[in-house]
Amino acid sequence: MILFALGCIETAAAQPLVSAPQFRMQLGDGARWLDPTLDDTSWPMVRFADVPDSGGIVVLRGRLRLDRQDMVEDHPIGIYLAALAACELAWDGTLIGSNGQPGATAALETPGQIEKHWVVPNRLATAGDHLVALRCSAHHRHFHPRYGYWDFLVGDYDALLSAARVGVLGALTSLSGMLVVGVFALFMFLADRRDRSFLLLAIVCLCGGLLLLAESWRALFGYGYNWHFLRLLTITALTAFLNLAIVGFVVLRYPGRHARSVLLALIVCLGVCLMVPTWDGKTLVMFIAGLVLSIAWTLRAVWRRQRGAIAALVGLVVTLAALVWHPFNFTDFTLYIALDFLLACLLVAHTIQLRHFRLVHEQALVKSARLESELLRKHIQPHFLMNTLTALSEWIEQEPAVAVGMIESISDEFRILARIADRPLIELGIELDLCRSHVAIMSRRRDRDYEFEVAGVAAQDLVPPALFHTLVENAITHDDSEQKCVTLRLTATPESARVRYVFEAPGDKNVGSRVEGTGLRYIRARLQESFGDDWSLVASLTGSLWRTEIVIPRRR
Repeated sequence: MILFALGCIETAAAQPLVSAPQFRMQLGDGARWLDPTLDDTSWPMVRFADVPDSGGIVVLRGRLRLDRQDMVEDHPIGIYLAALAACELAWDGTLIGSNGQPGATAALETPGQIEKHWVVPNRLATAGDHLVALRCSAHHRHFHPRYGYWDFLVGDYDALLSAARVGVLGALTSLSGMLVVGVFALFMFLADRRDRSFLLLAIVCLCGGLLLLAESWRALFGYGYNWHFLRLLTITALTAFLNLAIVGFVVLRYPGRHARSVLLALIVCLGVCLMVPTWDGKTLVMFIAGLVLSIAWTLRAVWRRQRGAIAALVGLVVTLAALVWHPFNFTDFTLYIALDFLLACLLVAHTIQLRHFRLVHEQALVKSARLESELLRKHIQPHFLMNTLTALSEWIEQEPAVAVGMIESISDEFRILARIADRPLIELGIELDLCRSHVAIMSRRRDRDYEFEVAGVAAQDLVPPALFHTLVENAITHDDSEQKCVTLRLTATPESARVRYVFEAPGDKNVGSRVEGTGLRYIRARLQESFGDDWSLVASLTGSLWRTEIVIPRRR
């Protein structure tokens, strides 16, 4: 019978491997299944991979030939079997081993290992034709695989042992890279828990490493075939989590609108992927969905000229190209090399972005300090002091109690300003006290009733100093209405890890045409200093109200 060369392992014991190309099959048990004299010519011929799941005993008999070149002195001939089944193996009528215990029912069967190696006794491993017989059953698969019998190989025993591990050991070399990046990312997150992209990067490394171990477990340690379904579920779940972490990382690293829509689209795609009939197909389509969405989002970041996006894009494109280039070997080997390259690119991208953020932060500090000085000068400018002192002199003569209240409000406002001037973030409760002091001063100065209403705010949340005080001051300064009672309103709405603040004050028809002044420039500088690019500010005239909307990360 024709022998098939399946490859060479470059070791001292490396020899060509041969396989029985076809078996004759009988569905049902037989007492003479291993007898070389049994006439099996009427049995149908099948490839090993096409052996069906009969629900009972299956007997396979195949003939092969060992040539002299297949045999090396002091190197025994071995047999390698990979199947979701329990099997007994006979060589030329002699039972040489079993993998579990086949049985006609699930109760009678003892599940075998998913991979098994046997040594053929030297007295049987002679040059010439040989009969290999298998008696198998598969009652503990827990699912219906497309292929339940995978490989049957005969050749040099040492080469068979090495062949199963060569690819796995190559993939395991990438595990060290994942561990290094994962530990680095975790320490960076613990050092600054505000940057959650590092946490997601650590999760990417964790899922990648666990996926590598799950894929390699079969060749490295083996397991009973009845555990194979659980392993497939584990691999599928880890693949889904890995792609969620990759997409989540690029979405968080390069923030923008519709981020939730992208994550929702991925979740829908992952759900659809579960409908793919084969397990390898499920994981491949999951990777395609995750990488395509990540590339699309990163392309958007490149178009918006976000720092480091090009390096991240290169890593994602190379990973997708590796999948397309060799899809059937992707999750076994290529994925982990490509993942190491992707992680390296993401670290480069982060370094570029971090350098940019540091530069922007330093510029923001300078700008914030300058605007802070201007803002403080604005509160102690001669015009402000002259009007306040003039009003005080009149109140001292006519209404001493009002004058005392005015002095207390002024002292409260300046005391708070002095206390918070050099702090990057303050509690919202302190900020609101500052706003109320200013409202009290201006109500007495202008002889009008200014009311400051708040709703939904949390006093312990942190905000840049004088953030809302500046909006209150601007609203009162530019208030041209003739109303006796003017209401200023601040509303807070929590949104996951962010807070949306909306400040509303009376507006006039000319307010929209004014050039952005010192107040809003100060607010933008403070936001940039405290949150980098992770914030938004929109100011507009809506009807008769001037509406300012600020969205910032929630800090406590």
